[in-house]
Amino acid sequence: MTIILILALVGVGAIIAELFIPGGVIGIAGVVSLIASVGLTFAEYGMLVGTIYFVLLIVFLLIFFRVWMKRFDSLPITKLLVLRKEVEETSHHSHAGMGDLVGQEAKALTPLAPSGKVEIADQVLNARVAQGTVEKGDTVTVIRADGGFVTVELIEEGCEENT
Repeated sequence: MTIILILALVGVGAIIAELFIPGGVIGIAGVVSLIASVGLTFAEYGMLVGTIYFVLLIVFLLIFFRVWMKRFDSLPITKLLVLRKEVEETSHHSHAGMGDLVGQEAKALTPLAPSGKVEIADQVLNARVAQGTVEKGDTVTVIRADGGFVTVELIEEGCEENT
C-alpha cells in the first residue's frame, strides 16, 4: 500500500512540476508513475479496489486541474508566469500611422493574388488587392490600412486624370 501511495504522490507532484518546468520528461514520468500505481492497485487488491482507485484518481485529477485553471493567475507562485500588462494596438510599430498611407502610391514587390508585398516610402508592407490581381512591379494605390495590411487597387495606365 505504501508504494502505491508514494507512486501516486510522485506522479501528481511530477505533473504539477511539469506546469512550471516545461519539457515533457517530468510530466511523462508523472503519468508513468500514476499508471504504475493503478497497476499495482489492481495487482495487489483486485479488480474492484483497482477500479475504485482508478476512478477516484481520475476524479481527483479532473477536480485538481479544474481548480488550478480557475485560480492559476491568482496563486502567488504563478503571478510570476502571467503577463498582466496590456499592449495597446497603437504601440506596435508596424501598425502605428498606417492610416496615413491611404491615398499613397505603392509598387508591388510580389504578385498580389490576392495578397503579397508592396513598397511604400521605403517600407515593405503586407498588402491585399481589393479586386482582381496585380503583377509584380505594377503601381497601386492604398485604399485602406488596417490590421497590419494595406488594401490596394491597381492604377490603370492611361486612366490617370490630367490636371
